Amino acid sequence: AKTEVIDLFNHTQLLTIDNPQQKEDFPILEKFIEKKFELIDLSINDKKRGIPPTVPALIVGKKVMDSVRSVVHKMISRENQLLKSRNATMNKFAAFTPIMIGIASLLSMGITILFYFRVSRDATIAAELQKALKDKGETTARQIEVIDGIAKKIAGGDYSARIEKTDLQ
Repeated sequence: AKTEVIDLFNHTQLLTIDNPQQKEDFPILEKFIEKKFELIDLSINDKKRGIPPTVPALIVGKKVMDSVRSVVHKMISRENQLLKSRNATMNKFAAFTPIMIGIASLLSMGITILFYFRVSRDATIAAELQKALKDKGETTARQIEVIDGIAKKIAGGDYSARIEKTDLQ
């Protein structure tokens, strides 16, 4: 039983390492536990020698156990307060997280819509430029045909051939 108590004591120390107030109580608790085991060992040795436990020895043992319970109760109360505090902090962040996710979602949707309109506008401008270039190419091809036709007439000896401004449009 003693090794179990020591193991639990050490484990509890590890669990409360982040709480300086608890660190202060562990040496006190350790002294009470050692005292209780000394009293138990003394009582066992007396029993082996045939000496019955005395009322004062039992009262001392009870007082030591009451002291252990008192320290443990104080430590449990402190840990519960720390737990409440940490839960309150966690709940605050837990309440804030969905709001942040919502804001991030709206922001990402806004950015997506903005870039959609930019890309759409750029595609429209590119299509308009492509159409203007095609129209210009067709106009230039018609003008070349008109000039070629006039050049052939002049080469054929028809010097009265003229290009009308409307022919070049």
